[in-house]
Amino acid sequence: MNFIQRDKQTIIILGCQHLFQLEENESNPAFRQLVESIIEEHQVGFIGEEAEQGRRSLAQQIATSRNLRYQNIDIPLAVQGQIRLPPYTRYNRATGLVEVVVDSDKYVIAWTLVREYHMYKTFVDALAAAEPSLLICGRSHVTALVELLGDRYKIIPLSFAKNLKRIAGLREVAGNMNA
Repeated sequence: MNFIQRDKQTIIILGCQHLFQLEENESNPAFRQLVESIIEEHQVGFIGEEAEQGRRSLAQQIATSRNLRYQNIDIPLAVQGQIRLPPYTRYNRATGLVEVVVDSDKYVIAWTLVREYHMYKTFVDALAAAEPSLLICGRSHVTALVELLGDRYKIIPLSFAKNLKRIAGLREVAGNMNA
């Protein structure tokens, strides 16, 4: 029996700190230039983005100017408003310190899993056949989204960062962010 080998659809996952995504925060063109170069290099036809709703992102503006499909893939604010959102920090009375609990609080971990699955499902549902696509999300979601998408798609994970530290096997793209 002969099988036809087909190339997997390419998805570039770009993790970043959310503050770089908003048009109103653009004080340095590095993030915009990176998104535009990814679009050019990979001939991206769709951008899915976990971005603050109700505010315009750089990727949304770029997609509009280039006639690309765009969708915010985060859980809608109306739905988030009905959920008791977990605190990501907690005051420890014993030590007198504020502790980050993202990796230890079970509710925070569960909420993160729900959000990541929603982003994955919304992104996949919006994909068109065979077009390279860009998924922009918070850096903490990249690993989970690579896992969720990795079996069906060719994944290129990137991380936009202020510095050149390596992050869990991701190719980092640094910008001069002295803003």
